[in-house]
Amino acid sequence: MCFHVRSTSPLYSIEGKQAEVDVAARGERKKRVYIWSTGGGGHKSVKDALKSQGGQRVEVLADLDLMTDLVDAYFSSVFPKAAPQMLRCPGRHGVHLWNQRQIEGDIQGLERLAGSQNKRRGERYFHHPVYSSLCEKLRALESLPDEVISTQTMNHQAIADALLQVAKEKNASPPKLKIFLTDMPTEGCFHFFESLKKLSSKEKYRQIIEVHTPPPMLKNGELESQFWRRHCGELTIEYFSSLPIREAFFRQEDLSGQAAKLKLQAHDLPKDAQHMEGGWSRLSKNRFTMVKNPQGAVGVFGVRPQDKVVTLMLGSQPSKDAILCYVEEIKRLASEQEALNRKTGQARAEKRQALKREAKQVRAQIKQGDISLKERYL
Repeated sequence: MCFHVRSTSPLYSIEGKQAEVDVAARGERKKRVYIWSTGGGGHKSVKDALKSQGGQRVEVLADLDLMTDLVDAYFSSVFPKAAPQMLRCPGRHGVHLWNQRQIEGDIQGLERLAGSQNKRRGERYFHHPVYSSLCEKLRALESLPDEVISTQTMNHQAIADALLQVAKEKNASPPKLKIFLTDMPTEGCFHFFESLKKLSSKEKYRQIIEVHTPPPMLKNGELESQFWRRHCGELTIEYFSSLPIREAFFRQEDLSGQAAKLKLQAHDLPKDAQHMEGGWSRLSKNRFTMVKNPQGAVGVFGVRPQDKVVTLMLGSQPSKDAILCYVEEIKRLASEQEALNRKTGQARAEKRQALKREAKQVRAQIKQGDISLKERYL
């Protein structure tokens, strides 16, 4: 197995940066195709971050949503317009199911959908549509890309087969397929790992596939090499120091010492709006208003200069199980800490008062001649 541990930016190693300098000196740019998925939103966010980091150094030949640009493009050409929408656009239908489960906080439903991606529907049902659509798009390009960046979980065998086939037709070297994990590598990341381990069994896939990931979260003394061999076989693993983050997140504005307004969208869910209007308004001590709009409702919080604001970003969809329960836990911990601070402060005040009383008694005794300083302290 091949490991390349990175300690620089998520996409560019030191060697990679030097190669880019050489390419720029020749007036060339790296050619790249991006493949992502709208399901959940995190896959697109990572793709956008990588695309932003590439900047002028990269020529984007294609930016493809697996579900709509590959899967639905194939089925829409096969089935007549009169066919049911679910047959003509199964990709959009799957994305809708995934996003709806996230909004509802249906964790078991999400696990069932994730489990079906590789074992049944994803890898088998969508293999030929993805392969056929991608081959068609690659053949239409003047030249093959240098690399294909995939930030989604499905049909990497179909993608690799398309790259190998079109490269053979054009008598060119096949592009690298760089798969970026958008989840932390743990035992629960099976929707990525199942198909990757299958691909590692063939040399033709091992030569073109790279898996880009943070270091794994290990248990029971397992070694990194053992973890990757168990989940990804012999595929090349490359580490990056942090998940790809969009540049906008680094353009921070310092609001310390200023009053501000924090706006949160309720996404037209009664539970979210009720949670804001109830518990959160009490937490902010009535510095809260609910503004109705066509998209649902927006909770507006008045933030004072001395307030501390903590934000949670746990996926792209704000569901009760994913975020609101964390908020409740933070409120509970904050209340416990506040009570502890009051108790600690009270104990300290009582101790100070006791020391003052003792000092006062000592001074009175010394003044009356009952004891001397030597008798008191030696």
